[in-house]
Amino acid sequence: MERTTKQLAALKDLPGIHWVEWQVAAAKDDCSLQTEVARVTEEAEKGFQMGRDVCIYTTRDYWRSDRQGEKSEKNLLYSVRVSEGLVRVVQGLKSKPGFLVAKGGITSSDIGVKGLKVKEAFVLGQIRPGITVWRLGPESRFPGLSYIIFPGNVGGPETLKDIVAELR
Repeated sequence: MERTTKQLAALKDLPGIHWVEWQVAAAKDDCSLQTEVARVTEEAEKGFQMGRDVCIYTTRDYWRSDRQGEKSEKNLLYSVRVSEGLVRVVQGLKSKPGFLVAKGGITSSDIGVKGLKVKEAFVLGQIRPGITVWRLGPESRFPGLSYIIFPGNVGGPETLKDIVAELR
């Protein structure tokens, strides 16, 4: 997570980005999760309407259970719920982004398969080592969209910023 935090900090150097912070604590129960999905989706749409790129990022603090017996199961459930919420945001978007970068392996997979409904894509190659670019197929939520799968453990502090600048 530290690597992603540094990459987000560098991305803030680029102008014209509408920043939307996803409150991970909202994943603790269904009601707050639904409210956060609606809020983040609305904020993202505002950014698109202003003609900006939108960066949705999670708060850097994560809930963790301190009780040994439930630690692994609850932490996994919590992570799954955060990912589920981000998928719902992508499903709720009305505006087609110019490109989409998903950071994190499981997050990228969930957003691609569940959020974007990708069944087929043309792999354009790697925009940087280990970072794949797909052109989404006609059955997907946003046909023709460039979808960048950016694993969490890849790249240096400037990699995310450099990729976004190049995609623009």
